[in-house]
Amino acid sequence: MGFTKLDSGIIYSSIWGESSDIRIVWVTMLAMADQNGNVMASVPGLSRAACVPVKIVEEALAKFLSPDRYSRTPDNDGKRISTIDGGWNILNHGLYRSHTYSDSADAIRMRMNRAERRRTRSEHGEHSASASVSASVSVSSSKEKEIVIPTKKEVEAYCNERGNSVDPEKFVSYYEAHGWQSNGKPVSDWKALIRYWESSERKDGDKSGGFNF
Repeated sequence: MGFTKLDSGIIYSSIWGESSDIRIVWVTMLAMADQNGNVMASVPGLSRAACVPVKIVEEALAKFLSPDRYSRTPDNDGKRISTIDGGWNILNHGLYRSHTYSDSADAIRMRMNRAERRRTRSEHGEHSASASVSASVSVSSSKEKEIVIPTKKEVEAYCNERGNSVDPEKFVSYYEAHGWQSNGKPVSDWKALIRYWESSERKDGDKSGGFNF
């Protein structure tokens, strides 16, 4: 099912000067039109849809098929419809569906208001998403900056537990000298570093404390 935009611009058209029955038929045809502007109906069918007598529909169709020198759209000599198999085609239907379907002050203001509301909703959504990302980064950064500094006794106990030959005093002194940072990042898992020293010593023998980690 199609649709046709309808705004206050219609009251400035020449067709609004016709009788109320003629106007009803026209609005009914706009409502019935599909996306191509085709109104598929018989005269009696259009009569039932518009709730006006068949005679009125015939009169309206005759007007819509005739030139109108006062029409705001001079295309097709101001004719509003053409006959097709199974009904009629609204000749300027594209203008009614277009966002520029009316240049009336009220219509322009309404479109601007709608655009502003859409822009505001979009900005609000972007702001919310940005705030969420910022919060996530903040939490992540705070975790990265958290330094876990063990005591010499804790290091010694862990080394004994693992049965390695890492010198606890050398380990603590090394990282104290480097501000408890490893590869430029705060130490958050000193036990993992113990295990790294342990594996390095197994491979390279006792180290001199010059490891770059």
